[in-house]
Amino acid sequence: MRFGVESELVEGHGGAYKVWIDDELIWDKKSMGGFPQEEEILEKIATRGGRT
Repeated sequence: MRFGVESELVEGHGGAYKVWIDDELIWDKKSMGGFPQEEEILEKIATRGGRT
């Protein structure tokens, strides 16, 4: 478990791919133009709320 968080995969529909941390959307495939690289998600987790 990295960053002390647990993840959950929730089946969606219509090609949706979204990554949420609590109630904050950090990645949306539709608006951001595709799937994220692993490092993009890890960076967003690390910097969320000013934490590094």
